[in-house]
Amino acid sequence: MHVGSISHPDNPPHHRQSIAPSAIAPGQKMFTAMALQELPTPNALATDEIKATTQDFRHAARRAVEAGAAAASTFAWELAARHIEVAARSTPEKR
Repeated sequence: MHVGSISHPDNPPHHRQSIAPSAIAPGQKMFTAMALQELPTPNALATDEIKATTQDFRHAARRAVEAGAAAASTFAWELAARHIEVAARSTPEKR
């Protein structure tokens, strides 16, 4: 599951840092098993990673429809893909 920048590495079992189109701290707190904590700044994706993620969303949506999911249930995937594409156009390449 990907929740964008609104995630804390203490919550998922893999404890990875969240990712987003840009490294902007959400400025929010989240409960973890330890306590209420500030959300860390997500790792920014490089332009090629954003494009790959967009394709992954589209592929997942197509596969869901092929498996019998209602088209309405995949709307969020397409919306997220469009959001990522727009962010890619305005995000400097990660070095």
